[in-house]
Amino acid sequence: MRIAVVVRALAFLKKRARALVVAGALTPTVIPWSAHTDAFGDRAYLQGIAELDAGHAREALAMFEDALNKNLGVRERDDAHFFAARAALQISNAASALTHMKAIERSMPEVGDLVFAETARAQRAAGQWKVALATWRKLVEKWPESALAKDAAYSIADAYYGIGLLQQAQLAYEAALTDVPDAEQAPTARFNLARIAELQGRNAEAAAAYTTLAYNEAGEPYSDPALDRLNQMIAKKWAPQPTFANQLARFDKLLSRRSSQENHAELERLVGSAPASVNDLITYRTARLAMREHDYKTAIIKFTALADKASGWSQLEYKSWIAKCHMAADDSAAAVRAYKELAEAYSSKAEGREALYKAGWLAFNAGEYATAVKVFGDYLARYGRDRQADEAAWYVAWSLYRGGDLPKAIAALTALRTRFPGSTLVPRSYYWQGRILVMLGRAEEAREAYRQTITLVSLEYYGVLAQQRLAELARDARPVVSNDATPVLLASLDNATLPTTETAAAGEGVKLPHAGVLTAHADDGLSWGNAAFAWDTPTGKRLLRLVSLHFYGAAADVVPSLQAKPGQEKADVAYARARMMYALGDYNAAYRIAAIVFRDEIDDSPTVTNRAYMRLAYPDAHSTLVEDASQEFSVSPLLVLSVMRQESAFDDRARSSASA
Repeated sequence: MRIAVVVRALAFLKKRARALVVAGALTPTVIPWSAHTDAFGDRAYLQGIAELDAGHAREALAMFEDALNKNLGVRERDDAHFFAARAALQISNAASALTHMKAIERSMPEVGDLVFAETARAQRAAGQWKVALATWRKLVEKWPESALAKDAAYSIADAYYGIGLLQQAQLAYEAALTDVPDAEQAPTARFNLARIAELQGRNAEAAAAYTTLAYNEAGEPYSDPALDRLNQMIAKKWAPQPTFANQLARFDKLLSRRSSQENHAELERLVGSAPASVNDLITYRTARLAMREHDYKTAIIKFTALADKASGWSQLEYKSWIAKCHMAADDSAAAVRAYKELAEAYSSKAEGREALYKAGWLAFNAGEYATAVKVFGDYLARYGRDRQADEAAWYVAWSLYRGGDLPKAIAALTALRTRFPGSTLVPRSYYWQGRILVMLGRAEEAREAYRQTITLVSLEYYGVLAQQRLAELARDARPVVSNDATPVLLASLDNATLPTTETAAAGEGVKLPHAGVLTAHADDGLSWGNAAFAWDTPTGKRLLRLVSLHFYGAAADVVPSLQAKPGQEKADVAYARARMMYALGDYNAAYRIAAIVFRDEIDDSPTVTNRAYMRLAYPDAHSTLVEDASQEFSVSPLLVLSVMRQESAFDDRARSSASA
């Protein structure tokens, strides 16, 4: 359950606890806690939020309607109506959604634009296009600066289209696409524009738009409907037949999305319409299809035939596919050979450099450590100034270690530090040198290597491991039996008693309360900035309501406008603002504040005093780095993030859903 739900649950528990204490003062009867929860509706309300977050809209609607029949507070009742309307829309119950939105049409002025937008969506779902159009227009008029006003541009165009006012719809769609071209509604708008052109008899314009959607954007939501419309126009002689280039583009787009049977049928159609001059293009796609079906032998034969008669970039591409086939077939030896051949043939190109690195990496992962040492050694000799050169040096040392040549592994780790003193791999090289030295029985040298690691990265992953290894070496040095023949016990409670503390003594004789009776607690401020800002302002009220309604992105957009309470230190306000943005999921904005206000603090290594600022910058602020790494190595961005988390010493316990 998200943090907003937890915070709200705690608030309810405190409120109900105070109510129970007052009730207890009026009557001596002890009433169990369980007897009160259903009466207030809190449990149904929170269960409804959980169901809605889990995607169970029907169950969520039932929970919210149950809660609304009980004694919810005014604020929670308004939120429950809003959540119920959203759940109703998800199950196409427009009437229920309109009923719930009607109940709160005037009770949430701080988020009036949100209420109008949700009401308009319910009206649209009910087919009330004219009413929805009026609602969207009023939203734009009253809140022109709202982010929802931009969405309203597409919705207004949809309303015109739904009413049948095609000319107004066309102008509205074109204006929306100009103002917000990347909106989620953009594909719908482009399809509807093509349909309007068709209905108005502008056949050439409609056919061109349908062709783009059907062939160049194959696999997107409107590609199949566009293809259906285009085929109908072709049958009526209103549009020309698609070109061979169009068909190739669609096949390539859908190759990884369709079943084998569909791909073969499409390929047969391509063969039937292909001129003899494009046989190689057909062969290439046949090979790609064979590879997708795990028929690597056929794919390699066809790619090899293409490579033998090609040259330049085409030959490089075909040979790269051959290497990928060997790798996908788990034939590491053949894959290493293929990548080495690529590296030799294109040594002066970036592709040759990458091929040599991949050859070494594949050899290492296949357990061919001697080959990996040689390949990575060649890489260092050719591309010693490349950005991956230090990693190649690391793999040389690691391959020697995995191959059992420990003295040479130590020499390779030393060479890495000498050649690349600024590399981020230096701390781990000291750590693993310490591990290897322990294996060789050279404990004192191992201690020195561990100390070097701790000096460089005391609070990071390898620094913490080095401290643990040092402690293990210290324990190993203790004799199990001392000189006076007294055993050294690792743990013993034979003659020990627990110390008596003042706290324990003070608690003696204190009676516990009756089961089920709760005591009141003082209100606690939110740890992520409650004390720093004025929450009774319009902006503060809007943010709190957005959070309670789970519009975290919109809430984060409001944070920069929050008014700070007087008498606050600028740095404290900046940290509270950044921490709130981080908690709401706007990691980049939080990082920007940290990078500007706390630049000096985060330039140093993590310490007890600057870890709070470092957290704001890690790891989500480095999204560009994560995306580049995931694309380069063809792995999930989540895997890259998990490795980054493993290599750090930051607290791995989630403080909120944002940092989980």
